[in-house]
Formats: sequence, C-alpha cells, structure tokens
Amino acid sequence: MTNEYAMITNLLFVILLTLSSLRSFGDDKLIFFREAGSGFNVTSFFLSQLTLDQVLFSVQALWAAIASYELRTSLVPLSSWIILYQLTAFFCSGWAYVFSLVIPRDNLVMFSALFVSVCGTLLSGSLTFLRYTDIYSSGFLSVFVGMLSSTRWFTEWMIVSEFRALPQQYGFTSEKLDYFRIAGYGMGDLDRARLQDGGGWYYNVVPMVAVGVGLRLVCYSLILTRSRKKMNRSSLGEVARSGVGGLLWAFVFGVLLLFIGFGAPAYVIHSYAKGINVLF
Repeated sequence: MTNEYAMITNLLFVILLTLSSLRSFGDDKLIFFREAGSGFNVTSFFLSQLTLDQVLFSVQALWAAIASYELRTSLVPLSSWIILYQLTAFFCSGWAYVFSLVIPRDNLVMFSALFVSVCGTLLSGSLTFLRYTDIYSSGFLSVFVGMLSSTRWFTEWMIVSEFRALPQQYGFTSEKLDYFRIAGYGMGDLDRARLQDGGGWYYNVVPMVAVGVGLRLVCYSLILTRSRKKMNRSSLGEVARSGVGGLLWAFVFGVLLLFIGFGAPAYVIHSYAKGINVLF
C-alpha cells in the first residue's frame, strides 16, 4: 500500500461524486424558488434532499469501496474501507452543496472539478513539498488542509490502517524505530497507531464528520439568506433594518454561518491534530 495509490483512488472517487452532487441544489433552483415563494417549507426541502442524497451516495461509496478493495490486497477488513469511502462521500458532497449555491452555473462544473483536483493533489500530504510532518507541525496548515482536502484524511486513514497491521520488524508498530513519527502519519494518535491491529484505524472519523456537517449548515444558511429576493422575501439587510427582532435574526444566522459552519470543524481539526480528542 502506497500513498500514491491512496491519493489516486481517492481522486477518482471524489471528483465523480462531487460533480454528481452539484445537481442537488444546482439544477432545480428556479423550481425551488418558485415553491418557496408560495410558502413551501425550506427546511423540509433541505432535509429531504439531504436524506435522498445520502442514500444515493452511500450506494456509490459502497461500490467504490468494494472495487478498490478487490483491486488491492489489503490487510484490513472490507468494513474499514466501506466506512472510509462513506465518510469521504459525506465530506466532499458538503463542498459540492456550497459550490452549487455560490458559483455561477456556467462555471460550476469546471470550478468544482478544478477545486477537488488541486486540493486532492497539492494538499494530500503525499507530495514532497507538503508532507504530513508539515501539516501536523502547523496549526494553520492542519486546519486549512483538513477543511479543503478529503484526500488528506483518506490517505492517512488508509496508510495507517494498513501499516499498523504489520508486525514490529517493519518498524511501524515499534516505538524504537517509530516509522509513523518519521513519516508523520497518525501524529495525533500515535499511541494507538503503534499498536499492532488489523482491524483498521478510525481516528479521522470525527474530523471528517465535523467538516461534512459544518458545510451542510453553511449550505442551509445560504439557502435561507442569500436568495431571499428570489423567494419573494425581504433581503437579509432589509430584515436587519426592520428593528431589533430582525437584527437579532440576521445576527443569529451570521453566527451559524461563520462560527458553527466553519469554526466548529476548524476547532475539531485543530484539536485532533494536537492529539486532543474533543468528543471521547
């Protein structure tokens, strides 16, 4: 198992899944605006679309995991690959939702494919100019790369899972040789990464879920705030100027967008990079 194989398999999957996710909030905007202007519940639309997408993405991730597993001899169970691909789909579809609401439709596909390709290669931790040792040594880099690149999480998960299944003479499950520290893998969870175990390594679950949930909150905030005029509703600025209640409403969604949507995942990523498990 090499980081190049992990990076390539991840790129193939995330590019296709990101592009397929763009239709969720991109293709039927006009229909949605019309229905919302007629009193359609925006929250119901959002949750129903997420539920339907999650079912479809889960099936796609399942097939991708099985195909990748069969193409490569693995020391870890198939279940570990399936969980990894499911979380990767959850991560990158969140960015696709945000792009579909803020990027013009004519440039949407090209921008999304370029974004995923660039972040998936340059920020993967697999190239010489940016290694995992560099990512873990900087709090800013750990958050920046962790928010933008699913490949960063995918590659580390796969490499650590495979190498910690090897016996001590290979140097990864030995504190004397300590190859994980030298390569920079699993720096936030070295104690468990060094324990020989063929069941997989799941330390990256929480950061990937945090980014996916945070991006969905950003998407929900954008739906409620950015296109209010198209839904025959007062703009956010007009609501803020209407009185104290309107100003409070506008402030709440501003906090939701900035601090919960982006701030909470950034805090989780920074904590996990330092070995601080904020949930367990």
